[in-house]
Amino acid sequence: MDYALFKTLIPQRIKEFLPPVFHSYEPRVNTVMKVNGPKDAFCLIPPERDPEVAIPTLYLDDLYLEFQEDEDLDGILELIARIMVTWSGTRMPGLAEFDVQGHTDRIVANLVNAGMNHELKENVPHTDFLDMTVIYRLVHSVTEDGINSAIITNDMIDGTGLDAKEIHRLAMENTPRLFPAKLIEGSDKEVCVMTNESGLCGATTMLYSNDMQRLAEHMGGDYFIMPTSIHEFFAVSADKTDPYNLFLMLAEGNHTITRPEELLSYTIYRYRAKEGKISIVPRLAGFREEKNG
Repeated sequence: MDYALFKTLIPQRIKEFLPPVFHSYEPRVNTVMKVNGPKDAFCLIPPERDPEVAIPTLYLDDLYLEFQEDEDLDGILELIARIMVTWSGTRMPGLAEFDVQGHTDRIVANLVNAGMNHELKENVPHTDFLDMTVIYRLVHSVTEDGINSAIITNDMIDGTGLDAKEIHRLAMENTPRLFPAKLIEGSDKEVCVMTNESGLCGATTMLYSNDMQRLAEHMGGDYFIMPTSIHEFFAVSADKTDPYNLFLMLAEGNHTITRPEELLSYTIYRYRAKEGKISIVPRLAGFREEKNG
């Protein structure tokens, strides 16, 4: 079964697996813009919408990957039904009033791939950073199961007096506070992993100027940044590393390990400790010695 048929059958058959109370709900598939591309979102819309009641949203491409393992469509429909029965109608007091202007202390930054998010950038406030892009989220809650948040759109800030510059300023105050940097040391100081305490969207710590400088002190000077996903980056001592090898490692990892929606960059960056700045390493770096040799 191809994805197009799967996408058609899920809303058509889901009520076979739901209790009668859900038979008045409307199965709906919408295309929503997410980081690194659009996704097909499936949900059940109740006949009367309460803005404080949560409606679970499931992404059909993720469900299709699970379906491909054994092609058990009924099993997938049973899974969807269990999730809908468990979480539909969960009350979240205050959700209706959770607006950007009233919760500026919950605005955070996310570093994402620029090239894969052209369409998203047209609809959201953003700030270019090197060859990447910073978008912003409004965090509702952080739990053991993950982060409940929404991407801030232009419509959400319309009429608030907030613009991209002010949102970025607020985000750079809030993000290190809500998601502190976490350093994972390797076997020696030549290689470390930087993320945040949640482990989600941790590559955004590249924007934490104080933590980046502390990392330079820890490593004894300049270091290369290899962004293995939106969730973390590797810091590798610049004194003992050929960036050419890092380009190869990053390209291989992006193709074979990193999920498309979590890809951040194919670029290697360098943190220059004296200037306290990040620069792009030219893609030909590392080839010079090979050519001259």
